Amino acid sequence: FPEDLSLNCGEEIPVFEAVANDNCSDVLLSFSESMSGDNCNQVLIQTWTAMDACGNTSSISRSVVFVDDEAPTGINFESEISISCSEWPLEEASFADNCSSNVQVELTETMLGDACNQTITRSYEVSDDCGNTAVFEQTISILDDEAPVFSFVPSDETQFCQNLELTAEPVVTDNCQQVQIDYFITEIPSANGCYALQRTWVASDLCGNVSEASQIITVTDNAPPVFFGIPEGGNVSCEEINAPIEVNAVDQCTGEVEVIVSFDDVLEDCVFTRTYVFTAEDACGNVAQETVVLSYNDSQAPIISAPEEITLNCGAEQ
Repeated sequence: FPEDLSLNCGEEIPVFEAVANDNCSDVLLSFSESMSGDNCNQVLIQTWTAMDACGNTSSISRSVVFVDDEAPTGINFESEISISCSEWPLEEASFADNCSSNVQVELTETMLGDACNQTITRSYEVSDDCGNTAVFEQTISILDDEAPVFSFVPSDETQFCQNLELTAEPVVTDNCQQVQIDYFITEIPSANGCYALQRTWVASDLCGNVSEASQIITVTDNAPPVFFGIPEGGNVSCEEINAPIEVNAVDQCTGEVEVIVSFDDVLEDCVFTRTYVFTAEDACGNVAQETVVLSYNDSQAPIISAPEEITLNCGAEQ
């Protein structure tokens, strides 16, 4: 005879092979079953009936009791998780039950720490339709250890100093927080131009993560300095030819430039000639030079100052 069984919900029923014999004729063996109860406590009655050719019957049966005493379980549940802040909020965990399709989940969540280092504790209390309950604890660590990212940085370029533009700006984002950008500009040597400007952006978030980007602008200057105060050449007086001359030079890129003054004097046939050469060179090697010739013709005779006339007695000292 088959033994009565007590199984968990969903557990496979062991197969029972009934065998019937009759002393006179062949036997027709039939099988039937019926279910009663609910999802939490079901009873299955299995019946085997044997009947001979004369209608004589006999039967055996067994009861299979299905009991749901298992709590729901987690689906790929992780008790400890570490994520970056960009991955938060994290989806809630999923649960399943071996018998009930309906699983009740009650979530309690607590948060500790700040935006740079947070710990979130999730407590899941899950139960099935039969009152089987389990508690799952989960700890989620959220860290901000990623620096801001520059998605666009102005490319290096060459510009003329007279048309210098420093308007292009980078684009920077952070996966968690607002970004602070500090901007610096420094002059550096350049092998290909007059000088170069290095524009540097330092991006930082509230957690101290820092990234940096820069742009190099090579500055060229193809124009020489311009003089101011160059005297006009030509004939001048003796006093004018010896008067001091003040000449200045300004460059459109590097500002005021030193003026080097040289002169050469020539006296020929009573004509005195002074030739000035003014030279100014900017920091980029552009040179400006002006020559001015001043002449003085000495056509005036010397002036003699005669003594005053006097009257003396004879024999008086002169």
